[in-house]
Amino acid sequence: GLPPRRRGRWRLEDIAWVTFLLAVRADAQLARTAEFIREEEHPHESRCFTEGFFLNGTVGDPEVFESCGLYGKSYLRVYNPKTGETRQQTDVPKDIFSEGITLLGDALYMLTYHAHVVLEYDPVTFKERRRHPFLLG
Repeated sequence: GLPPRRRGRWRLEDIAWVTFLLAVRADAQLARTAEFIREEEHPHESRCFTEGFFLNGTVGDPEVFESCGLYGKSYLRVYNPKTGETRQQTDVPKDIFSEGITLLGDALYMLTYHAHVVLEYDPVTFKERRRHPFLLG
């Protein structure tokens, strides 16, 4: 319920509370459910704690780039989503917890939130090229 009024005036905390309740109610009214149909199921490596991935390649030759993260166990790999076969893989330095990845131009970038760095890789050889500071982590 609403907070009690004090001598006909609302305190700043009371106004904030009412605003919060109205926002939550409005958000709940906007919520929608989505239905989907699973058309295909693909194998996935069970030891991978997926932090980021994207699809690449063609319909006839698809590939998934995936960043698997855990301290001391992070790695980057590319695999065939139909067979689960790993085409290429490289370990990430043990002191880094790998997170999201993206391909931009001729470079593969891996975000490492806690290490405050973005690792840049060659997308063909998976060799680390350089590190970029990431101050927002």
